[in-house]
Amino acid sequence: EILWNLDLSGNVITIFLMCFVFLLIFEFDFQSSVSTYAALFAVFAIFGRNIFTQWFDAVYFVFVLQPFEVGDVILIEDMRYTVNCIHIMYSEMTTAVSNGNTVIMKNNALLLGKDIKNLSKTQNPYHNISFFVSQLTTMPQLLTLKSKMEKWTRTKMKNEINDMWFVLDGVDGECRMKISLFIRSFHSWSDAKTMWRQYHDVNWQIMKVIHEMGIEYKRFSAQDVQMTALIDEANKK
Repeated sequence: EILWNLDLSGNVITIFLMCFVFLLIFEFDFQSSVSTYAALFAVFAIFGRNIFTQWFDAVYFVFVLQPFEVGDVILIEDMRYTVNCIHIMYSEMTTAVSNGNTVIMKNNALLLGKDIKNLSKTQNPYHNISFFVSQLTTMPQLLTLKSKMEKWTRTKMKNEINDMWFVLDGVDGECRMKISLFIRSFHSWSDAKTMWRQYHDVNWQIMKVIHEMGIEYKRFSAQDVQMTALIDEANKK
């Protein structure tokens, strides 16, 4: 408990001293011990405190907090990701299809203060799927699209989907009409395999219906992909 009441620098110094005493108790060579710790303090002095701070934060995040595992579906500040690989300093994730389906790297130390929700470890039963159609799409077409999707969920997915909300989010800066589907499943994200199957089934049906109706459709744009691939949220400041 004493260590937790110290700041990071105090923790590092305390740990070094404890290890040094340990080496002396078990009769390690005094000169070798001093040389080892002198080298460590030299590295600390040269590279500064920040690298050690990030390393300790990352280790604490990965091994103590353990907010996610490989394969988990998570939300980081309301952005959906799938965890592909976890390293000490960074985690490799894939963004949602609506955000480019792009592989990105997240700094684990910077994730320490983020709002992270692990959908794979919750009983959350919801899908939130967004897509875009041309702003020239008429209201009758949008109503027909809504009707066809509702009919499909009531018939083909009656044992899978409990309810669906069809929301028009308006026209964005690229002159696209954004549509959001909020879908409540009979399952939850604790059964990630089933939820991902539903997610892809719904997306496939959206694309099929829109193409049959002759509506111009965009899942995401080239700009979305570029922004997601090249700019991490942590570096936007």
